[in-house]
Amino acid sequence: FTSYRNPESNSNPRVADVLYNDGEGTLWIGAQNGLFKLDVGEKIFHTLPVNLFKGKDCLSSIVSMYQDVKDSTGNTLWAGTWTCGLLKINLADKSFDLIVNGLQKRTEPNCFSVTKIFRDSHQVLWILTEGNGLLQMNDHGDVLANFKSVVGETTSISSNWIKDVVEDSNH
Repeated sequence: FTSYRNPESNSNPRVADVLYNDGEGTLWIGAQNGLFKLDVGEKIFHTLPVNLFKGKDCLSSIVSMYQDVKDSTGNTLWAGTWTCGLLKINLADKSFDLIVNGLQKRTEPNCFSVTKIFRDSHQVLWILTEGNGLLQMNDHGDVLANFKSVVGETTSISSNWIKDVVEDSNH
């Protein structure tokens, strides 16, 4: 058993909701108390600085992550949160864009949960949510389509609570 620590502060990840290996030897941990980077070689955590957005910590409660393969620099990490919606994080300068309600970039956070971030074989970005349906987005965070359940409409999706997606081979 190996124990890892964060020498920068007393803050270590509490209840890791998601782990993401970026393929470059870095393990990203989305936890209830923020976003952490694990340096496996040094066996220590580094905390991504917590950026407050109008008094709200939008880097807490990260529940899904996706490093954008279309970004040749490897600096774009999409993160779905439990409370702030979708974040597009620039790992180089530690900044982020907040995208909420799947409708547009906003100036204040709103509450919706992103359960998964998925890019299909056609390079389309899909955002699965609890309560806001299924979103199809471009790389700038603009919504191209929002598939939602509509009562009485037989052609709509069955629920606005989407947990997972699978792409079949017949695309």
